[in-house]
Amino acid sequence: MTELFRIELFNNQDVLFPGQTVNGRCILRLRERVKARAVVLYVVGKAFVQWVVHRTDRDSHGHETSHDDWYTAEVSYLTREFAVWLPPSPDYNYIEPGSYEWPFNFTLPMNCPPSFEGRHGYIRYWAHAKVDRPWRADDTTRVTFTVMPMFDLNMVPYAASPVNRQFSESVNVCCCYSKGRIGVTASLNKAGFVPGEKIFVRVEIANRSSKRVNGVEATLMQTVKNHAQYICHWDTKLECRCIKRNVNPIGVPPGSTRLSEHTIKIPPVVPTIGSNVCSIIQVRYSVQIRIAVSGAFTNDVKCKLPLLVGTIPAIQIKNPVPVPSRASMQPPSPITLSERMHPTIIQSNLE
Repeated sequence: MTELFRIELFNNQDVLFPGQTVNGRCILRLRERVKARAVVLYVVGKAFVQWVVHRTDRDSHGHETSHDDWYTAEVSYLTREFAVWLPPSPDYNYIEPGSYEWPFNFTLPMNCPPSFEGRHGYIRYWAHAKVDRPWRADDTTRVTFTVMPMFDLNMVPYAASPVNRQFSESVNVCCCYSKGRIGVTASLNKAGFVPGEKIFVRVEIANRSSKRVNGVEATLMQTVKNHAQYICHWDTKLECRCIKRNVNPIGVPPGSTRLSEHTIKIPPVVPTIGSNVCSIIQVRYSVQIRIAVSGAFTNDVKCKLPLLVGTIPAIQIKNPVPVPSRASMQPPSPITLSERMHPTIIQSNLE
């Protein structure tokens, strides 16, 4: 009978880094001898995406048939297998009673993306072991761990530069009757942030309509892009999540201009994940500006300001580099860990 079966990692860190060597041990304690083919330990890291599309087809006779199309995709980043125990001889495949400890180690590949959990996909890392028992259910154990590459925002030339956007939109009192325009100039103090830093948002509203502006809302948004295929057809599914919202009930009468300022502290979130980091899951961030207009058919005006989330903060520079469009904004590639480098996690408590 199995009394204890466990995997322990020795690094004593909540977060591991690509390029890091991880040491651990597999512990097994038996009260009586157990018949087994082997004790095997697996270390796995992968990205996985899946969702289902329910379809109903109708044939030429009008008969309907419902079926599910499962879109899936998987990318493996880490696969290790250790046979920590094998039978001493083909004629005697028993593990004797007692306590056993089998040490193991592995090195995380440099291309490991950060751990992530989404609605339609995930990036996970874990170690699991099994006692392979003939004609019985295997004894199993599992431990998960978090991987976080270091994304240095100083490697992105525009990370310390302000983000500025200008836009205007017509205000309609019905579907086809316009009552003027509202012009908006929005800016962020810089383009790159780490968790714990504050985003300073400035929104200048020029109300050139006949309607009153009732408030301005600044929201930190996370957008997840999942890619998967059904047979040979690839498709994309988006997830949008509100991370934090700041509302200013500022009133802007018709014909006037007002400035609305917002502060958003970034909570602990996964860094920006671009297609250069993971091909089937991308994570991006933006600040969405919403202008609430009273009595209008289109009762709000929206725009998005893109930003990057990294792990090493950007240093402010005197000569800022222009921020590119959202389409070309890419996160930095993971930093190579050398033996002399001791990585640190930048953390802070939520306000």
